[in-house]
Amino acid sequence: MPFCLHIINAYSTMQKKIIPNILGIILYRVLLDYNYVSIISPLYNYTGFLNQSSAQSTIISYIALLILVPFVLPMYKLVKLSANILVLLFLASYVPMTSLMRFIPMEQRFFILYLAYWIIFMFFYYIIPSITFSNEKPKRSESILWILLILYIGSVLFVSGRYFGFRLHFSLSDVYDLRAEERASNLPILLKYLLPAAGNILPVLLVYFLYRKKKIIAIIIGFILLLDFSIGGHKTVIFNIFLCFLGYWFYNYNRISLFSWVLTFISFLSILENKLFSTFWISGMGIRRAFFIPSQLNYDYYDYFSKNEPDYFRQGLLRWFGFSSPYKEGIQSLIGYHYYGNIETNANNGLFSDAYFNFNFIGVFLFPIILIIIFKLFDTFSKGLNSKLLILPIIVCTTSFISGTFSTVLLTDGILLLFVTLYFMPRFKIA
Repeated sequence: MPFCLHIINAYSTMQKKIIPNILGIILYRVLLDYNYVSIISPLYNYTGFLNQSSAQSTIISYIALLILVPFVLPMYKLVKLSANILVLLFLASYVPMTSLMRFIPMEQRFFILYLAYWIIFMFFYYIIPSITFSNEKPKRSESILWILLILYIGSVLFVSGRYFGFRLHFSLSDVYDLRAEERASNLPILLKYLLPAAGNILPVLLVYFLYRKKKIIAIIIGFILLLDFSIGGHKTVIFNIFLCFLGYWFYNYNRISLFSWVLTFISFLSILENKLFSTFWISGMGIRRAFFIPSQLNYDYYDYFSKNEPDYFRQGLLRWFGFSSPYKEGIQSLIGYHYYGNIETNANNGLFSDAYFNFNFIGVFLFPIILIIIFKLFDTFSKGLNSKLLILPIIVCTTSFISGTFSTVLLTDGILLLFVTLYFMPRFKIA
């Protein structure tokens, strides 16, 4: 279907919801701005969160926001996993970046390239067709799912037993000690791939088996997840379990329009917390870390690699084929050293940063298309699954692609294994 016709059809089916949906996006941006002005900039000015807003930068930043809104709103009506991911990426990455454009002086070239990246991202989502492997329905067998389940459980059991004596840890107060021990354990590279995958996939399988009324299997998976958390104290493992059950109770594709309102509510709570208790946990530890730091890093990556040679995947995929990077340190450490004064600061970032540090100008036009193909494949692998099982894959994909290169996300974060697992999950209806 031609792009314009697709947009027109989508808008014709959501006329009554257009204003609330636009309002949700704009109000979310307004509250982000307020958080930045009243909490983040005063507290973290020394890290580069300046407040040099002007009438001109305010107008330009809101124009940048509104330019993409017509691309985003039609996705609210699409019953696709990829549409959910792209809407969340827009809200969690693009909107905070437009807010930062208001307050921090940035080169005009960066503004143009960043806007071009996202317009290409959104435009090609409608242009690239769905990806299918054959006309036949895939023959899914629960036996393959069992093999994958045994692989994930076996990985956690082996690491927990071999390196940490099957320890069980329940406290959240000393997780950084556990992470230090995990880093010092020097796990084999295969387990470094399987362990994060287990933390992202097992919660989905826990809910899957629980609602297939296979409670014993669900209990075993729950215990394995506790062992997984006890290995490195990664709170995302606990958070993932919570998200899976939350998704089962409340989520479906028709509620995609609530994403902006949920983030608006979180932004409002951070302001309320600061006003009532003079604390800034939600804003400082949540909004700043999740939204504004990745946005700040986008400009840092641009600033560094607009003056230095691109990496061209030489620290990524091509290093396995004997190519050497011109940079002795890891790119993330390099950015951490030059902009934050500490070589041990891993300034991981994805999306625009990933595109620009690898291929500069060319990457801005190439990488969004690659990501859209990956998201379209995600639709293929998850087709027919009940949406109640998919909130965790949606959020994991969103947060992973914001904070890491797409090659790292696919391998180290276990997204490829997540694709395979979703593909082989037998389809069934959830009441």
